[in-house]
Order: sequence, then C-alpha cells, then structure tokens
Amino acid sequence: MKRAGYAAFLLGIGLLAFLALRANWPVLLHALASLGPSGLLVLVALHLPVIAAAGLAWWYFGRKLPHASLSGFVRARHVRDSVGAALPFSQIGGFAAGIRVLALSRVPAVGSGLSMFADLVAEFASLFPYIAIGLVVLATLAPSSGLLRPFAIGTAVTMVAMIVAGLEHRRVARRLRAHAGKLISRFAGSNFASGIGRSPGAISLSPRAVAANVSLHFGRWAIGAFETWVAFRLMGVPVSPGQALVVDCMASALRIFAFMVPAAIGVQEGVYVLVCGTVGLSPAIALAFSFIWRARDLVIGFLGLALWHAEEARAATGRIGGDRDGLLASTITGRR
Repeated sequence: MKRAGYAAFLLGIGLLAFLALRANWPVLLHALASLGPSGLLVLVALHLPVIAAAGLAWWYFGRKLPHASLSGFVRARHVRDSVGAALPFSQIGGFAAGIRVLALSRVPAVGSGLSMFADLVAEFASLFPYIAIGLVVLATLAPSSGLLRPFAIGTAVTMVAMIVAGLEHRRVARRLRAHAGKLISRFAGSNFASGIGRSPGAISLSPRAVAANVSLHFGRWAIGAFETWVAFRLMGVPVSPGQALVVDCMASALRIFAFMVPAAIGVQEGVYVLVCGTVGLSPAIALAFSFIWRARDLVIGFLGLALWHAEEARAATGRIGGDRDGLLASTITGRR
C-alpha cells in the first residue's frame, strides 16, 4: 500500500510539473498577488465555521456516548481534517487522530470510531444532491460540456445504489460494521476492533440524527460554492455564482477518487484545470486557485496540529496532576 502511495505521489508530481510548464505564469502570479496574505486569511476565516458545522454533524451521531460534548467533536473534526491536509502520507491518520482527540476527553474509542464511520457515509451521501444541483447549473451554462453526460450517469448510478442500500439497511449496516472494524483495527489494534462487536450501539442513528447530519453536510457542500466565489473575486477573477457552484461541485466529486494520492498532488490541479475549463477559466487561473486552496488548507492544518498538541499537553498535565494527588492521598492515609 505504501509503495502504491509513493508511486501515485510521483505520478502526481509529474502531472503537476506538466501543468505548471504549460501554464501562463504571468497570469498565475498576478492572480496569487491579487489575493495576497490578507485574502488568504479571509478564506481561512470563512472555512473555520464550515469545520465547526462538520463537527456538529458528527456530534449528532455520537452525542449519546459517555463524556461526549459538542466542543469535543468540533475539535476532533478540526484535528481529523488537519492531519489529512498537513500530513499527506498518512491517508487514514486523520481518522485515528480524531478518535484520539475524543479519547483524551474520555469518549470511548469504539463509539468514536463507529460514529465517525457513520458520519463518513452520511457525508458522502449528502454530496450527491449537491452534484445534482451542479449538473443542472452546468447544463444551463455549458450544455455541450463533455463532463455533463458522464457526471449525470455516474451520479444516477450511485444514487440508485444508495437507495438500494437504504432499503437493505440492516444487511448493509452489518457489512459496514465489519468493514469499520477492519479499517479501525489498522490504526487502533485488534483489541479495539474486537470491541466493536461487543459495543452496545450507543451511537445515535435515529431519523432525526441522520436528517440533521445529512442536512449539515449538504449545507457545508453548498457553502463551498460561496467560498469558491469569494476566492475567485479576491483573485480579481469575475465569476458568477453559477460558475463558482459548478467548479466547486464538480471538483468535490472528482477529488473523491484522489484519496489514495497523498495530498491529491497533481490530481487536484488537474481536476481544477478540467473543471474550470468548462466555465471558460484558463489553466493558469485554475492552477492559481488550486495553489490558494492548498495554502488555505495548510494554514488550517497547522492550526489543527497545534490544537492537537495542546490537547495532548493538557491531558498529560491532568495525568501528572492525578498521579500527584494519588501519591499525596496515599501518603496521608499511610497506604501504598
């Protein structure tokens, strides 16, 4: 698996180099300079509430777990996303980090893992209504686009598969539970995975919780179109809200397939060049936009890593304090 990841990374570097060599660098650099550090900070500030919404969506599934808190799930989601952005060679490390942050707040790891797996499925499901809206807008803006038909077919097939899975939800749930155990055991050990089978099922998958989770995730996808529009405007590139929606929607769908490429290097740039071309934006503008998105994710990622470090330090201080209190009590009572 690691060799495949390294090979994909090298191929991505090659694709990125190819796109960069063919780009109009004066246009690319002008777009980056137009944004500037202040514009980057604006994009970071816009995205932080989106991360909080993702944490809230996750919390709806895990809110009945012992010691679960909304703030804890928001912090865990921030760290989970940050590890994926700042440590690209650890494709599943973000999942482990999110569970770890919750564990520092004494949330059971089994429940955290199961609620996270359910959250991932719901997040994926919420993307398809957004893609459907994007397809309608794309058909209006560029009815002859070569992306329209394959996206429509792929979306329809996937949505049918999800409906079938919903009708067979009990069987699918058993399989997802088994797959979740295998995935989680990769970074948490067999003892943790075996606990999944004994878990009392404390995560909340009620219709209300599912509806709230999917609605929040759909809202996050939709806000991505606004973030995209703001980024282009800060770059000095006049785009309509419809163009921004198509770029964000199509790119979000295509990036799913870049999971195994560390940092989606090259793949992300190729996706934006392809998608931006459908709405009349040049490859140079597309590359500039991709670089800006990477810079934003890195800034947020480093903030998340700092948050994780603070959580670990706070937990370590608490353990040391607890050990000292225990030693003092044993000394006073004469017990060891």
